Amino acid sequence: MGLNPALRPSHGFIDIPVVGALSGSVSSNTFGMKDVIHIIDSDGNFYNSNKLYNRLKRDNRLNVNLNADLFSIGFYTGKHFWTLSVGLRSDINASIPRSMFDYARDFHSPETGTTGSYRIESLSFNANAYAELGAGYSRAIGDKLIVGGKFKILLGLANVKMNIDELSITEGGTYSELVTKGELSVAMRGVSVKKLN
Repeated sequence: MGLNPALRPSHGFIDIPVVGALSGSVSSNTFGMKDVIHIIDSDGNFYNSNKLYNRLKRDNRLNVNLNADLFSIGFYTGKHFWTLSVGLRSDINASIPRSMFDYARDFHSPETGTTGSYRIESLSFNANAYAELGAGYSRAIGDKLIVGGKFKILLGLANVKMNIDELSITEGGTYSELVTKGELSVAMRGVSVKKLN
């Protein structure tokens, strides 16, 4: 539960797994809701939209946060109200340079076709997944005051981190050449992989 722990129902509860509490948020320094709707309505042809292209910045950031309760329960013991919850949380952050959109725009353009050379710098992606364990408590003090608190523990499940310093793409019509310089690391509980170029 993400509510104020001092807010409590008149009876105990059990959440339906995932459906009981599912939330998410998306933020960007470039795109707004109208842009997302435009991309969905464009039938995959949004690369050629000047309206969308002109809004791009040199560094376009996108952040996505998703939270889901796997199980949560609330119950009374006398005047005391307790909550216990187990959930999953994921945070995704990406930094996409304008040059990446230049490549996508030219590659899908009938004028330029599938030939050309592109240099893309400072492309990054970072994703984290956690298990979230929570315990909450609240108690009424008198008729007009309820106090409460919640304690949470985050357990790291997985991390994917990619930083590309330089990506060179050459499209020759019948062939493609890709040269990268950067770092990729993947870590999960008990497993760690790191690749350096």
